[in-house]
Amino acid sequence: VLLCAAIDGALEIAERQLAVEGSPAARLHRYIVGDLLTTCRSPYNLAGTTTQAVLGDPEFQEAADHYQKLFDVRTKLIQEGIDAGEFLPVNAGFASRAIEWAIEGLSTEIGADTPTDLESDARAVADFCVRALLVDGTQIEAIRAAGDPA
Repeated sequence: VLLCAAIDGALEIAERQLAVEGSPAARLHRYIVGDLLTTCRSPYNLAGTTTQAVLGDPEFQEAADHYQKLFDVRTKLIQEGIDAGEFLPVNAGFASRAIEWAIEGLSTEIGADTPTDLESDARAVADFCVRALLVDGTQIEAIRAAGDPA
């Protein structure tokens, strides 16, 4: 139940960004910032629990289903950016996993010690991930501005 709740917070943010109009890059940026802020502010640090070893256990099937839905929504948002010509023609599933790894990495590093500059760290991760996908990386400032507030 706790793992599902953690995944569902990120899923809600991703679904909200998928549903709104506008630049896929700005929506992806907002998703990443929102996911990181939600994850890192949670009273429970569940970093490292979305591994195949955990989610492959039949006892965690419900969490695995929620996790797959999050992956699918995030991947669809990335694919929209590719289709719109904002993102490079990369494998959207791989890009989705790479973003997940960046989110997981920051939340693992932070642990229980949430820094006072968490919002800056979240935006830096979002900048890095989105810039890596952009056809024109110089557009990150405009995308960041369109993405604020998270």
